[in-house]
Amino acid sequence: MTMYRSFRVFVSAAAFALAATTVPSNASASPEAEADAVRLSAAGRTLKWNWTPPGQSKPFGHAEAVIGAPLATVRQVVLDFERYPSFASSRFKVARVLKRDAGNTEVYMQFSVLHGLLKLWHVTRFAPPRAAGAGTEIIEGTFVRGNIKDARTSWTLREVDANTTVLKADILLTPDIPAPQSALDEELRDAAQQAVDGVREKSQGHNRQITWARP
Repeated sequence: MTMYRSFRVFVSAAAFALAATTVPSNASASPEAEADAVRLSAAGRTLKWNWTPPGQSKPFGHAEAVIGAPLATVRQVVLDFERYPSFASSRFKVARVLKRDAGNTEVYMQFSVLHGLLKLWHVTRFAPPRAAGAGTEIIEGTFVRGNIKDARTSWTLREVDANTTVLKADILLTPDIPAPQSALDEELRDAAQQAVDGVREKSQGHNRQITWARP
């Protein structure tokens, strides 16, 4: 196993049950949100891949899932930065809010790789949620400083109905050491998946995959 497999730093790596729960829809969703929810429900699992978002030059890890909880609940979990270590305590050692200013939040994060032999840290500035269309919010974190080259996080929350949300995560982490891109791509995909699954579990109160159906 290479050291790059240890860059799963943001969230829980626990296995999740495959049982599905159907969530009845009780409000009209946008066509995009419905399409996402139907596609993810049909997949029956969190989907993940790598891509380069518009305006970016490096590939991010991407993951998305449908969550059986209101958007407000999912947002609260995403913004609870100091709870992030509870998702992956073996690697994610510290997440501490340094300051809040004009809606922005600077968070110090420390994590370990190579069974604790190497400690990495960075400070990320999270902007407040911003609207990105009807029923959609984006929460973005940008790199401030640290002993890595770059770190960025983007959460997209899309309301499907009053009790269902689609969550997407895009994660970039660039270590200050040479790293094969294929290894980094794998780690970023896995980190994004673990992030989404961790938020889903906290938001739902259980770790079961849910299924959304059109009314």
